[in-house]
Amino acid sequence: MPILPWKKIQFQNYFSGLNHSVPFYPWVCFLIFGITNILLSYFPFSLESRLFLLILGFSLPMFLSILASSSHEKKEKLFEDLNLSFSVPLWGWMIFFIFALFLRLSHLTSMTQWPLYDEGMFAHFGLQLSQSWSFQPFYGPSQVPCLYFWILALAFKILGPSLSSLWLVPAVLSCMTVPLVFLGARQWMNNWVSTFLTWLWAFSFWPLYEGRFCVQYPLFVFWMWLGIYLLGLFLKTPQGIRKNIFLVLLSTITAGGFYISISWFLVAFTLLGGLYLGLPKKKVGLGSYFLWTTLLSSPWVLMAYRERFGAYVQGLWIFGAPIRLKDYLLNIAHYLSGIVWGIPKSFQVSSYGPHWGGLLNPLLGSLFFLGLIRIWSFRENLGARFLAVLLVFLLAPAFCTNNLEYYRIIQVLPVLLIVIILGAILLLRGLPQKYRGLVLAVLLIFSLAMDLYHLYGPCRCDAAPELSPSLKSDSRFLANEILNREIQPKGWGLVFDQFIDRPTDASLALATYRFNALINPLGSFDQARWMAVIANINYQPFLTKIFPSGKIYWLSKDSPPQDGGLMLFVAPLTQDSKPILRRWVHAANSLEGVYELSSPWDWKSFEEIYPVFKDDRFLESFFWMNLADQRFTLGLAHGFIGMTNSFEASNGRTPSILFNETFLKNIIEETQNAAQRGYPAANIYFRLGNLWYIAGDNPQAIKMYRRAINAPLDFTQSKAGLLNIPVKAQSEHATKSKF
Repeated sequence: MPILPWKKIQFQNYFSGLNHSVPFYPWVCFLIFGITNILLSYFPFSLESRLFLLILGFSLPMFLSILASSSHEKKEKLFEDLNLSFSVPLWGWMIFFIFALFLRLSHLTSMTQWPLYDEGMFAHFGLQLSQSWSFQPFYGPSQVPCLYFWILALAFKILGPSLSSLWLVPAVLSCMTVPLVFLGARQWMNNWVSTFLTWLWAFSFWPLYEGRFCVQYPLFVFWMWLGIYLLGLFLKTPQGIRKNIFLVLLSTITAGGFYISISWFLVAFTLLGGLYLGLPKKKVGLGSYFLWTTLLSSPWVLMAYRERFGAYVQGLWIFGAPIRLKDYLLNIAHYLSGIVWGIPKSFQVSSYGPHWGGLLNPLLGSLFFLGLIRIWSFRENLGARFLAVLLVFLLAPAFCTNNLEYYRIIQVLPVLLIVIILGAILLLRGLPQKYRGLVLAVLLIFSLAMDLYHLYGPCRCDAAPELSPSLKSDSRFLANEILNREIQPKGWGLVFDQFIDRPTDASLALATYRFNALINPLGSFDQARWMAVIANINYQPFLTKIFPSGKIYWLSKDSPPQDGGLMLFVAPLTQDSKPILRRWVHAANSLEGVYELSSPWDWKSFEEIYPVFKDDRFLESFFWMNLADQRFTLGLAHGFIGMTNSFEASNGRTPSILFNETFLKNIIEETQNAAQRGYPAANIYFRLGNLWYIAGDNPQAIKMYRRAINAPLDFTQSKAGLLNIPVKAQSEHATKSKF
């Protein structure tokens, strides 16, 4: 049999005017797809060149292949048996799973180097729960359901809080998913297809990568496969007590998924569809399943109503805020192209997406395209139709959300891998039987090599915090390195990172937990010998007056932002400084009650803790600056949800309608309080200068910029701010302010 077999299929009148024979060469298509995937994935072509490659290397061969595959022999099976009869011995399975575990557990703390802000938020609430349990259905501004936080808190309780335990939780869930994939697939497919699918799940990039982040989705994926497994068991088990037990378990898993992620709705409907299609005509058990699932889900529905769940989802929903058609289509293009060809570098970390090509490497991408051709050729087959519908249905978030995050479509991953298997069947079926296993093994080894390089090469390099400061706290990362290298050997200390942006980021708290008496119950304030606080660099002269022996580490020295950036201020504890630090400890602890809320920012709760901050100039500066920051951020979010992806903000501009007197008045007053009641630091006056400039009051802006320049220490860009104001305005006498 030739290596490139072809068959002529009489093309029927599905396309008007075309009624002739079209040849189909699976290997030729595979090579064309592979070359196209490589070029689009790894070479920086211009937009015009990429479109040309898409047409010539993807659209045209795909169209011709569809013509050639427009009909098939009815006796053929969708998952054709390629006669790859083999039996994996026990030692083979042991090596297989040991290697899969190694890939998921190795480089546990060095792969992503430092937690993302999302992971820091999970760590924050997990740490709170591990120290003081309290029930809450949703956590954080994104209103994440509670189940994963409970598991994380249990891990912290057993293993102790640390970065290792933070990343161990998703890694263990990812490890547990691998055997579950085989068990679940075996309920629906034959042995070799199940083994093939398990290999793809164990050693492909996306399943490996998704288990590297401490967010709810590794649990989501494990839960999804558990549902698939139980659904198969229920359908295959004869009527009796065991079948009823499996029905209750399946209902429990289906309902429990809602306590993991809002995306579970898609999986729940999929399980319901699979149950409906798998049951005999009388559909015995469908009503009981629906009843049990509804009963077990009702507490979640009631809590969601009580907590006003949905504000965050509404912000992501394309109908929740206007979005330009261009931005909407571009977002969809990023979702789809990232699966096979990759995405722009600016989205790689923030989207949990690929860093080198697509989530599927060029080999698997080519097999995926062949699998789509096979699904088309079997379009009269119920299984093929179900896969096609699932492929589109589970990709729904890509078409309904206004920004890019690949965890939102993680539920489509099993379908993608199944389609890849169909592509492999189409590719290998024309080869002599004795070569099929060898060719498949070679393809899988090359695929494994590409995916491991992707994971341990580009992904690891791009994970450096300094490369993505908007997604990871590079200041906390640098502070941790300094503390561990120079300060930690001195014993217990107090590490304050609550007085900078994103106070719910517990990454530094986990990294310093073993010697941080502020959060570790094994230590105490009286045992502390030193303190460290992250603050704006322009606070240095004021803090030095309180802590004369303090040492400064400028964390933002290499790339200081406009306000000068942050420093790590370290000082030994003295009897004179202890009363001040006791107030700081009280203030840091009081913030926990504000940031534990799942609802949007609660102004009343924050204002109620003001007495804790009152009359301490450092704390006053933080309180009023933080209040102004939150008002500014939430004002932008309220006026324009999803501002990073559309309208003026998509071009780097903030919607001008938001900058009005009502919006700015409170923000300016609060920032003035920070300077008057707190430290008259350069960064605060620089902020005031920017606000007055935005408000259109140039004389006031000039006044504030000059105050910043004349402050005891000025590492801001106030001089540059003055240059932005016309010379004429600088020479004019100050006029009366608007506010």
